[in-house]
Amino acid sequence: MHQAEEFSLLPCPECKSNQVKIDGSPLYLHIGEVIDGVDMRAEVGLLTRNILIQGEMEDSCYGENQCQFFSFDTFGGHIKILANFSSVHMSGVELKNMGQQILGSYPVHFHMAADVDERGGYQRPTYLDNLAIHHCFSRCVAIHGTHGLLVKDTIGYDTLGHCFFLEDGTEQRNTFQHNLGLLTRSGTILPSDRNEAMCLAIRSHVYGNYIPVPSTDCMAVSTFWIANPNNNLIENAAAGAQAGLFIGKGVKTTRASSEDPREYLTVDNARFRPHQDADPEKPRVPAVIDGLIAFKNNDHGAWARGGDIIFHNSGFSDNGIGLTLASDGTFPTDDGSSLEVSRSIFVGESSNLGSQGGQNSYWGKGANGEYRTLPRNKTFPIRGFQIYDGPVRMAKCTFKKFTPTVDRYSSAIGFFMKNSWQISPQNNVSQILMEKSVGLKVFFGRPGQWFGNNDNDGDKMSVFHDLDGTVTGYSNVFVSRADNYLLRHPGCVTVPRWNGMMCTGRFAQLYIQARRPENLTLSIARAAYHSHPLQLQGVNRGAPYQQYQPVVMLEQAYIIQWNGRAPEDIILYPINFNRYCTTLFENGLF
Repeated sequence: MHQAEEFSLLPCPECKSNQVKIDGSPLYLHIGEVIDGVDMRAEVGLLTRNILIQGEMEDSCYGENQCQFFSFDTFGGHIKILANFSSVHMSGVELKNMGQQILGSYPVHFHMAADVDERGGYQRPTYLDNLAIHHCFSRCVAIHGTHGLLVKDTIGYDTLGHCFFLEDGTEQRNTFQHNLGLLTRSGTILPSDRNEAMCLAIRSHVYGNYIPVPSTDCMAVSTFWIANPNNNLIENAAAGAQAGLFIGKGVKTTRASSEDPREYLTVDNARFRPHQDADPEKPRVPAVIDGLIAFKNNDHGAWARGGDIIFHNSGFSDNGIGLTLASDGTFPTDDGSSLEVSRSIFVGESSNLGSQGGQNSYWGKGANGEYRTLPRNKTFPIRGFQIYDGPVRMAKCTFKKFTPTVDRYSSAIGFFMKNSWQISPQNNVSQILMEKSVGLKVFFGRPGQWFGNNDNDGDKMSVFHDLDGTVTGYSNVFVSRADNYLLRHPGCVTVPRWNGMMCTGRFAQLYIQARRPENLTLSIARAAYHSHPLQLQGVNRGAPYQQYQPVVMLEQAYIIQWNGRAPEDIILYPINFNRYCTTLFENGLF
């Protein structure tokens, strides 16, 4: 995170057109190449402009300016633009020591300005162009209740709180084009801005004695905080933040109460279901993320949950997990929707070794024995594409350099760990290229530090469909965990290194809902393997009903039992199966 470096440029008549001369020597490695098919050229931003607007600062923090968190003065200047202005076109301006750790005081702030493009009557639409916003104390550009603004070729460097920020979630038609955010640090204003210490210490707006949970209530500071997906992001870059980009992350929109003691605007994960004109009554329209590059992230390169979301032409390298696609959970709220990634590259450990130091505390030997940056730590199981829920699809993707070591697993395809939810048999892959450098194509986990007992419902039911055999070598096979006797049959092929097996056949998912009581463990066994039942805990502990979602082989007999008195009400029906599948049970015993 903190490997960004500042230098002064020196005159260099001998330099070539693609060279500059700097005053000093870099402490860290900054790559200038496309490596293993992923563009990892370091971000470079010019911080000076001909026009400078800066705050006058004191030597240290003072007064009621959250000085318990900051040793420096955070009370800078700010520019606020309100509705009904004649014209705003800001270009070539440097802003330094701007913003305050106070709600509404930001370096550049469009506040309730409504439509600022042609729709608002502006023949020359409003824009911010070629700004340098650096060493500032609250965001970079804040857009609040404003629509149609263009922000382009602007750099935000070493700032507090979300940098490029849409405030309420009502903001639409704004365009962020070719902007750069570097070193976005935590701030105090919103729960999502705060780091762990701030999250635990700032409790003035929670209900009663509630103690926030940092990992879920806070810790989401992002270079681009896009609260409404109906905005345009084109050719932007982010480096050095808790997160580079959140789109529709979602926050709590009610005040703290006894029913929900969390603070107003606490992080509350949302799910994006795109429709024409954002109208759920109109047809579904996929959201397309084209050309995303995500590398050297300790956790995820990208995570997507919701309706129709498609990643194209993207690259994921040197991440803890390259990409996770997740549906709505039980099954898609938007009937028929799915998530997809295609024509993309996944790299486990690239030739970009990185540098030790800065915010990166994980440094150790890679698969080839050379020291390098590591995601999370040296034992964290690396996964290129992580399957969760479903249906999800992957097509025309390439995997490189996923090689396990004595310390950790590293697989091209993996699954969400400690998964208490479901996995759909409609998850499928096709036209996949696994290069020879991939040492572990698929991994279902094993009991241990990261996988726990590897015994949750979703762990046991992990599955995907290899449509054309480009992962397994066998077309039209389903890949599941080796000990899943609901799917196993004599024709299955076990792959011990994967802790998995490959099976032909026709499969579906059962949705089983139980009431009165709703806290039972379900035991389900295929009649042919009745001595190998699968125990399911269900996903809704404490809810008015319990649900279970086993994956089963069609046209087979299954035995269902409970660890107590059978529920008074049971709903059972098949989901996630192909239309030609009609028979589910020959015999079912309750």
